[in-house]
Formats: sequence, structure tokens, C-alpha cells
Amino acid sequence: MLLELVHQLAAEDSNSVDVERYRSMCMLTLSEMRRSQILPMGIVLPQDKRLRSFCESFLGNPTRNQSLDSLARESGASASTIARLFRKEIGTSFASWRQQVMLARALTLAAQRMPMSRIAMELGYSSASAFSVMFARLVGMAPSKFLSLDDQDTRR
Repeated sequence: MLLELVHQLAAEDSNSVDVERYRSMCMLTLSEMRRSQILPMGIVLPQDKRLRSFCESFLGNPTRNQSLDSLARESGASASTIARLFRKEIGTSFASWRQQVMLARALTLAAQRMPMSRIAMELGYSSASAFSVMFARLVGMAPSKFLSLDDQDTRR
């Protein structure tokens, strides 16, 4: 259900949007995301209160370039505690989890037909090429090639 809600939100035409329907879909999406242990794109949310607070703070603004130390302080834990909890509860490092969050955000923006250069800027990358390197490392192909696959599917 959550995936379908995300698809519907991304497909909404901003010129003819039913504001009440859109608002309801947004509220339901947020509610389902809060209840879910896994966000779209395999983004895991932890059970530990400190780590969950840390993750929710980051998800609220994933583009801000703050260090693990400063984000950890905001959640009331040390950076070493957060790093240990990431490994224990999520099975990965903060850096890997952060890249998955950024990739999910990039795909959401790409689904809205935002140009890659703007997506890179929106996500805080210094250049479109820096963003492309991260994308290719995680997905296995350049963003332009990945998006052309989606275009081919919609033309069929």
C-alpha cells in the first residue's frame, strides 16, 4: 500500500491536483511510514529510541551536511554509540544508510521528472558528476541510463 501511495503522489499533476485528496494521501503515507519498520528502498528504521530519534532527525532533512558527531549530539547519544547501534540494529554503517536515504530521495525527485543537475543540487552534491558517481556505485548504472529504462517501460 505504501508503495502505491508514493507512486500516486509522484504522479499527481500539480496543475489539477485535488488538494484534499493530496493532503489525505500525504497524511496516510506519513502514518504508514511511521508504522513501518522499513521505508521504501529498503531504508530500515531502528527500534532503539536514541537511534530512531537520530534517524528521524536525519530523514527530516537528509540534505544537510552535518557530521555524525553533531547529529548524534542532537539525539542525546555519542557518535560511537550511534555507530554501534547502526551496526547492531540496521546491519550497516551510518554512511551506507545515509547513501540509501539519498538514493531514495533522488529517485523520488527523478520520478517527478526533475533534471539530474537539479537533483544533485537539491541533495547537496557539489556537482552533477559527484551525484552520478554515487548513483552509479549504488545502482550499477548512470542515472541517465537508469531513468531511460523507466521511460522505455512507460512507452510500452
